[in-house]
This record gives sequence, C-alpha cells and structure tokens, in this order.
Amino acid sequence: MGNYKRSLFPVDPQGEPLLIDPTSPVDDPVKHLLLTVADFKFQPLDAKGEATIEVFGLNARSPLVRGRKNTLNALVALLRRYDQQHKDDPSGAAETKACIVEFPFSGVLFWLVKLTQGEFVPAKIDAETVRIVRAHQVATWL
Repeated sequence: MGNYKRSLFPVDPQGEPLLIDPTSPVDDPVKHLLLTVADFKFQPLDAKGEATIEVFGLNARSPLVRGRKNTLNALVALLRRYDQQHKDDPSGAAETKACIVEFPFSGVLFWLVKLTQGEFVPAKIDAETVRIVRAHQVATWL
C-alpha cells in the first residue's frame, strides 16, 4: 500500500511534496508550469511541474487540452464584447466582466493575461486581444 500511495503523492528526496498545491499562497503554479498556446499543453518548469502534469494527466486527457483551447477562444470573444460594451453599455459590460471572471477553466484567463503582459506575445494571441487586456487592466480582475 505504501508504494501505491507514494506513486499518487510523489515526494522529492527530502520528502517534500512534488505536487503543486493551488490553494497554497506560496506554491504558485506559475513557478512550476507554463501554458503554451501553440498546443494548449502545460510545459513543466521544474520537477514539481513535471510531477503535477504526470499525476493529474494535464496534457494526456484530450478534454482538458480541448477545454483550454475552447476557453481561450470564448474568452477572446467575451473580451471583445466587453470592450465594445464598455463604450456603449456599461451595465452590459459589468455582466460580461463577471462572466469572464467566473468562466470555467479560469486558469486560461490567468495565462492569457500573463502572456499579454510581456514584450513577446505568442502569435496565436492577436494584437486586438492584447490591446483589450492591457487597456482594461484585466490583470486586476484576477
């Protein structure tokens, strides 16, 4: 039984857990994982990222990968809608903003914001989306 549990909860040589705890204020997933918008898969940045990807099957389960891709497409559409409503319909904009913030696969919004903040934005994220994310300071919504 001990070996089974060890494979579910991997630890490093010092006995520290190798799985990312997303509820921990100090165990930030960004330190361990990178979402690539080329294939919507996570790339490990260290042993913790690698173990987390493996144990939870983050890249092996196609519904998760497809879900991240579909979420990015939906979020881009919602952000464009928000941008237009912000000018024409402030109450509608507030509803759309709430929808964006509460959207399933919320980690995709986090990564979208993170990827648009740098100097080099991935080609799959168009200039209009970058403008909207920056102009409306979407990072402050998270």
